[in-house]
Amino acid sequence: PHRRRQRKPQLGMLVLIDGGQHDWLETRGPWLCLHAAIDDATGKILGLYFLEQEQTIGYFHVLQQVLLNHGIPNSIYTDRHSIFFSPKRAKLTIEQELSGEQIALTQFGQALSLLGITHIPAHSPQAKGRIERLWATLQSRLPVELRLAGISTIDEANRFLPDFIQRFNDRFAVKPADPTSAFKPAPPISEFTHILAFKSTRLTSKGSTISY
Repeated sequence: PHRRRQRKPQLGMLVLIDGGQHDWLETRGPWLCLHAAIDDATGKILGLYFLEQEQTIGYFHVLQQVLLNHGIPNSIYTDRHSIFFSPKRAKLTIEQELSGEQIALTQFGQALSLLGITHIPAHSPQAKGRIERLWATLQSRLPVELRLAGISTIDEANRFLPDFIQRFNDRFAVKPADPTSAFKPAPPISEFTHILAFKSTRLTSKGSTISY
């Protein structure tokens, strides 16, 4: 019932993002969630980051890796987890309506909006099959590599990932149909703290104070 979707023709046209909870350290440490981003056209891993649980900040770290190493992609494809899409998307506050917002955005959604990235929701696991297949590959290879490297903490594991990404891509990435990259230049790194950040709106009282 599910036909395999053709890859996008250009690097950076579509980036798939997801998180995978697994015993990555093989009982030498806690179970961890690996946050990941891959390119649809090439299968390249664009970013990886470990945290103990799936969290927005983990995806911010992955998105920062994508921006620093490649640039701004045209679109990002995710599941409909509340990290990515607000369960109150259709319910805007008066302040949000006055500010011109069309739908309620999560913190991650706000960052994508500021970067001009189209956010596409997947409606089934099969729809994001490319990154689902990546988990099978990583779960068979990455724990072994972490064990051989003597890694047993989350900090050590995150420091190990850049070299692993490079070796993985050298071996498994494929060439895109169109060699022209669709990535756009990323903003200066000094702007990242204003984009990949948690933001809240509050109203000041008559006494010039806010509640938070």
